[in-house]
Amino acid sequence: MSRVVRGIVASLLLFGAACSHPSSSAYPNSNVVQPAAVRVLALACGFVSEGVGVFVAPDLVVTNAHVVAGGEQIQVRAIRNTVDAVLVGFDPNLDLALLRTRGQPPDIFVPLIALEDPVQGDIGLVAVFSDEGSFVTIPYEVTRAIVASGTDIYGNGKHLRRALDLDTTIRPGDSGAALFDETAAVVGIAFASSRNGDGVTYAIAASELRSFLDTTDAGSPVDSGACY
Repeated sequence: MSRVVRGIVASLLLFGAACSHPSSSAYPNSNVVQPAAVRVLALACGFVSEGVGVFVAPDLVVTNAHVVAGGEQIQVRAIRNTVDAVLVGFDPNLDLALLRTRGQPPDIFVPLIALEDPVQGDIGLVAVFSDEGSFVTIPYEVTRAIVASGTDIYGNGKHLRRALDLDTTIRPGDSGAALFDETAAVVGIAFASSRNGDGVTYAIAASELRSFLDTTDAGSPVDSGACY
């Protein structure tokens, strides 16, 4: 969920699950993944929407589309400094967005994106930020790897996506947080928590992230759509 407006309605229709590799059984080093995470701030319709992002290149950051929807000005706050960013990719169906930073923040870490999606039982860390703005990590465990049917970020249509059910809880302002496996590779992007308060979080799987990046022309600015 982004910190302002509202959270995504996390109602998913299960179509299947995947299980093809041994479960990860260790956590990555928190200090290693820390420089990969950034705070994303978007001025949209008179409000500041806050989320989390992750570097996928020295000057490219992935976050959720609903964090930057309708954004007129976007900033990325890394460990050392804050830089302006421009939106170069926006997919409201997958709830993914790609930002190009104006200048490269120092001392960052660009993680790999996992070649395989995680499976039930895999564990790792989610990179988020505390209320004071400092970097923190929280553990997750994959409870299901699914193909889910849901609406876009505006509640329209039906769209399939490879997603993950996680035993962890993200808070408002944590949308777009990356899931890291034991090798510090990104295996998913968190986008919503259950409204029931039962400690369930939903994430977009790494295969969807790779597809989004492969089909996005990061060289040109794109429209940020309507406010979320």
